[in-house]
Amino acid sequence: KNKNKQKKESIFQTAVSEMDGLVFASTAGMSQAKKIKKFVQVLQFAAERRGDATFTISDMAQLAQQHQIAVASFSDFVDVLNSNGYVLKKGMGVYQLTVS
Repeated sequence: KNKNKQKKESIFQTAVSEMDGLVFASTAGMSQAKKIKKFVQVLQFAAERRGDATFTISDMAQLAQQHQIAVASFSDFVDVLNSNGYVLKKGMGVYQLTVS
């Protein structure tokens, strides 16, 4: 179980590192809908690279921070993603991306 977690974290870090080469403009002044669209694209890329569409809140927060997706409350932002069907809550602090 621990080896799987380490492998998943390693794949996640690789996906994040590969995305570093992409240019993501700051989201300051961007509408909520545009922030959602941008963040879903980030999640899709990370899920594709990892081979796993499941993310913890901490995974998602890290991705949002790395790609300068600024929101007032990250938990509220994730709730909006969940209520709009972009992510599905799978358990305590774990979500699955539902769009591909």
